[in-house]
Amino acid sequence: MSKKTSSKAAVKVDTGFMVFLLISALVAVVFYKDHGGNNIRSDGLTYYAYFQRIFLDRKLANTGMIAYPCGAPLLELPFLLIMCLISKIAGWEIGNGLAPRFHATVNFAAFTYWALGITFIYRLLRKRHGKGVSLISCIALTLGTMLPEYVLDMSSFSHVYGFFACAAFFCYIDRYEEKRGGKYVILQDMMLGLILGLCFVIRNTNIVIGAAYLFYKVTDIKSFGLRLKKVIGLRLIPQIAAFAVPVGMQFVLWRIMNGAWVIYSYGGQGFPYALKPQILRVLFSDAKGLFIFCPILLVAMIAMIAFRKDNPEYRVSQWVIFAAVTYFVSAWWCWWLGTAYGERMHCDILCIFALPLASFFENSYALLKRSGRTKAAGTAHAAVVFSYVVCCFFVILNIIWFYGCLEWKISPNFATWYQMKSYIGEIL
Repeated sequence: MSKKTSSKAAVKVDTGFMVFLLISALVAVVFYKDHGGNNIRSDGLTYYAYFQRIFLDRKLANTGMIAYPCGAPLLELPFLLIMCLISKIAGWEIGNGLAPRFHATVNFAAFTYWALGITFIYRLLRKRHGKGVSLISCIALTLGTMLPEYVLDMSSFSHVYGFFACAAFFCYIDRYEEKRGGKYVILQDMMLGLILGLCFVIRNTNIVIGAAYLFYKVTDIKSFGLRLKKVIGLRLIPQIAAFAVPVGMQFVLWRIMNGAWVIYSYGGQGFPYALKPQILRVLFSDAKGLFIFCPILLVAMIAMIAFRKDNPEYRVSQWVIFAAVTYFVSAWWCWWLGTAYGERMHCDILCIFALPLASFFENSYALLKRSGRTKAAGTAHAAVVFSYVVCCFFVILNIIWFYGCLEWKISPNFATWYQMKSYIGEIL
């Protein structure tokens, strides 16, 4: 588990990680066989309306506003078009695009984008850590969070697509800064802007992931001033131009559907808690608390404080991104975000927790090696073993909550401590 810093090791996809992806694919197939078939529902059906109107009904003009942005259906589109082609060749009725094979297609698309997103994160971790630490961190980030829900069950929601896009942007920053310059400089800038634009049109609040670029290697006020000088310049032109491509696509769709270029598509919904954000409820309530349903992220937060000298490139941006998304959710009128598993808004930005998690596992292992046969070795070993057991427990607890909500033994809308306690008692 020692650190690996060579570029060759950084980009290599290791056997252990490939096995993890393969096992995850098998689990996804089994899950869909037992629980799937209704992936396109609720908010996901609203996103899906873009595909239905444009490619099935072939009528978009003056059809009324679709409340949610077009990023998620844009990423689903290649998979859905392939399914339409297969259906046409096979002579299957397409209808409104809600046949079981389309649900399976959306499920497959969600899994694909999760696999791509977690691969980006793994490669970023491999630049700084060994195979074991990187793999364990990716497993914990997947199984210990809300990701399984939005990959396996609510795969038509935007969150797994936001996870992919934010991970792509967050992990591209390293490559962008390393390769900055040269004859492909304009393409590098355009790629940066394009990915950020995609993040934005998947879910508008995902624009905060741009802080990873703005605050890259920022550690104090002086370094922030230097960073601003580096960021602001002619390179903004291709970045903004590329950013405008997916954003402009959304504006055009609004114009065609509703006659206006820019619209607040959420209507009367707003931020009544802007001055009294429900932060404690968002993070710790049994209703949707982030650290209650995904307690492994609490380990990552502790690591962000305890090992704050690690990963200085992202030290400030991690806090800025987390604070911004937490505030957006806490100020929103429906801070519990409806009938869905856990606090789903943070699903999109899970990439910011990967480096702290890896730091936790890396430093824990280093503590074991340093203690050796000293007098403190027994205490150190016990502390590390206890920490790892707690992490395993947190992951298992998240899986229990996931299945409890899936079976409605725990309410995915407003859970209660009684429901959660009862469900654990039922399993045991």
